[in-house]
Amino acid sequence: MLPDPFIKIDGFRESHQAEFAVSAGASAVGLIFADARRRVAVERAREIVGELRRLDGHGATLVVGVFVEQGPDEVNRVAELVGLDAVQLHGSEPPSVVLRIERPVLKVIRGPSAEAIGSIAAFEELCTPPAAYLVDGQSKDAVGGTGERADWVMAKKLARSNRLILAGGLTPDNVGDAIRTVRPFGVDVSSGVETDGVKDRAKVIAFVAAVQAAFAELDGGQDGIVPVAEAAEPVHRP
Repeated sequence: MLPDPFIKIDGFRESHQAEFAVSAGASAVGLIFADARRRVAVERAREIVGELRRLDGHGATLVVGVFVEQGPDEVNRVAELVGLDAVQLHGSEPPSVVLRIERPVLKVIRGPSAEAIGSIAAFEELCTPPAAYLVDGQSKDAVGGTGERADWVMAKKLARSNRLILAGGLTPDNVGDAIRTVRPFGVDVSSGVETDGVKDRAKVIAFVAAVQAAFAELDGGQDGIVPVAEAAEPVHRP
């Protein structure tokens, strides 16, 4: 089960950065195994997961591996070696691939609203559909992590009837407005908490705090969010 709200910090490449997410209260960290600037080698990923487990002994912070157009056998192999909790498929992978993944799947959805709705319908027909869908900003240069803002109008439509994670162009300054507008299940950030391409502790802390405040506001001011470092189990809002 995914923690609610889902707060994922993506693109970690160093072991010491695992502390950023744990201390801030993020519910998930992302490790990128696709051909991208933030790609992490499998051995380094294992080190990061080991450090994360040491800091977060009760396992409240999920580790999500991000893959793009990589075969299910390769995805499952890396997931097992690294000790991933879930897998994010960030390309145009068809429903048949999801069926072969051995861990919970987060699936990116692209295209205009009608196309996105059709894509979700196809995935929902699976006996084991994705655990959540992710809407990201679109760029001709890369599939993610570019800082391009997602289509909040489309995302809001999808979030009405789907477990939706919003990504793309989010920062500590705008994530509160994004949550109040889209009302997603969770959010995902990478470049928005970086300074000169490196994860910034202060920005990570500010981002998570802004997310928690926005979700608490939507819950009518009842803040049921507990910092991950203090929680004995994955966190859920009442």
